[in-house]
Amino acid sequence: MTDKKPSQSDDFSDESVSEDGNKSFDNERLLELLARQRRELAGLRKRIADMESLLRQPIPGSRDRVRTADVEDSVLLRQAEMIIKARRLRETYLPYVEFGEASWDMLLDLTVARFWSRKTSISSLCIASRVPTTTALRCLKTLTEAAVVERRADPEDGRRSFVQISEAAYRDVLDLIAASMRGDRRIDQTYSA
Repeated sequence: MTDKKPSQSDDFSDESVSEDGNKSFDNERLLELLARQRRELAGLRKRIADMESLLRQPIPGSRDRVRTADVEDSVLLRQAEMIIKARRLRETYLPYVEFGEASWDMLLDLTVARFWSRKTSISSLCIASRVPTTTALRCLKTLTEAAVVERRADPEDGRRSFVQISEAAYRDVLDLIAASMRGDRRIDQTYSA
C-alpha cells in the first residue's frame, strides 16, 4: 500500500482564478476525484477487514490448539520430509552457519520413521541430527527423560537399541506441522491480496 498524497497539479489542474481573486474548480473534475478516493477507501476498508479477519483466527497455543483431524497424515508427513530437505539445503547454501537444532531434527526424523514403520537405531538418529555424537546423545537423553522418545532394545542384537517417537509426541509434531501449513496459507492470503 502506498501513501501517495495527491499533488495539486494532478488533481486540481482545472482550477482557475475568478475576477474577484477566488479559486474555482471544475465540478466534474472534483466529482471524479471524489469517486476515485471513494474507490481507494473501499479497497482499503476491504483489506483492513481481511487483515482483521486473519488476526481474529486462533493462533495455535496451549489453549487453542489446531488438530490434524482435517488433514491426512500422509500430507503432514510429506510436509515433514520437505522441512527435513529444506533444513539440509540450509547446510548447502549456508555452510558457514551453525543452526544447532538437533532435537528438532531428531523429532522430524522419528516422525517420518514412525509413519513408514521404520526402526531407527540410536546411531542412525545421531547421524540424522547432524551434530557431534555426544551432543546428539545428550539431546536424546533429554527427549527420553521427557517421554518424547522411547528406547527399545534390539531383540536380535543386545548391543543395539532402537528409538521411536512416543504416540503423544508424534501427534504433537503432526499438529505443529498442520498449524504451520495453515499459517502458510494465511501468509499466502495476505500477500496475494
